[in-house]
Amino acid sequence: MCIARKTKKSTQNRLKKCEELFAERLLQWYKLKKRVFTWRKRILTPYQVLVLEIMLQRTPAERVNELFHRFLKKYPDAHAILRASDENLESDIHTLGLQRRRRILLKNLAVCLVERYNGRVPINEKELLQLPGVGRYVANAVLCYSHGKSVPLIDTNAARVLGRVFGLLVSSNPSSDEHLWTFTQRMLPQMRVREFNWALIDLGALICRPKTPLCNECPMFDRCLYAISKRRLG
Repeated sequence: MCIARKTKKSTQNRLKKCEELFAERLLQWYKLKKRVFTWRKRILTPYQVLVLEIMLQRTPAERVNELFHRFLKKYPDAHAILRASDENLESDIHTLGLQRRRRILLKNLAVCLVERYNGRVPINEKELLQLPGVGRYVANAVLCYSHGKSVPLIDTNAARVLGRVFGLLVSSNPSSDEHLWTFTQRMLPQMRVREFNWALIDLGALICRPKTPLCNECPMFDRCLYAISKRRLG
């Protein structure tokens, strides 16, 4: 029993040390290797974050980058979307694909914002989650990117990184994995939370890829349980 307790304590200490290093190394990596998108250069309004997240769904960020600010010039608020014809709105987002689905979502969102909030986006999580198409990830994106709240963002990229580095069991729907959200919340740095969330997503997209991950280029290479296991097997 004594040996088991020592082993458990040793494992817990290693995990804690890994968690402490993770945010520090991740932010250092992001400073050098980050993806550059126009929306990361300034603080977005809550409405702009909602539009951005709708555009990013199942679409490469690079493609969204080409359209995002041009779209906002034509549709600066929910009222503008509501006034647009379905045909024009679909035409303006057709380069993203899934234009009918996005048009319906944008229209439903605009109706809700105009009718309930006079076009403004609510600022608390409970009301955000009641908006069409808004789940925990999008709600937290608004809170983090627009209001500077210290909240995590977990998508498939982020979940894959965390699962591999820390040996966590990740469900097929990470957005509903409460343990993963709680785990990530605990690791958030006191400052630069926006950069931390972007960095986690970028690391999953660029390095910790679903197939053929570039483990040797990962800032957590020496600590990642997945990479360590690969080296032992190889």
